[in-house]
Amino acid sequence: MERVTRQVPLPPGVHFEVLDCPVDGFVHKGRTIVISARLARMSPAQRFFIIAHELGHLKLQHHAAILSFVSRAVSSSPDESGARALIASGLAAISHQAELDADAFAVRAMLDAGLDADEAARIFDGMGEGSDNGTHPSPGRRARAIRSAALN
Repeated sequence: MERVTRQVPLPPGVHFEVLDCPVDGFVHKGRTIVISARLARMSPAQRFFIIAHELGHLKLQHHAAILSFVSRAVSSSPDESGARALIASGLAAISHQAELDADAFAVRAMLDAGLDADEAARIFDGMGEGSDNGTHPSPGRRARAIRSAALN
């Protein structure tokens, strides 16, 4: 974590927690970056990527953008049903873009730190092509986007 925060300073009031959890990392309430204990089994470059990715969500203000989208959907809809439909139709695309943007942020940080960004792509290669879900692009799509970001 120290190497990442030298490259990407930790925002004020944000802290890390390491937990035994099934996902590699996530941001909780915009103030806590939760990192899975299983990251210890990853290469140093892959750990760097996961931590920088979560910092990217904070630096790029993804939580605020999603809250703003939901707020606009609710206030512009005539009823709850309309708000739910609007949110359902747009939230996945916003979330997918946020994930890809956080990946690109982490790749830039890796390159600035002199790390091999292909290590990050290999995380997703190991998951197979997969398919998009409601919150994340498919592993194959993410691996390709990471490799593309590393070239730019």
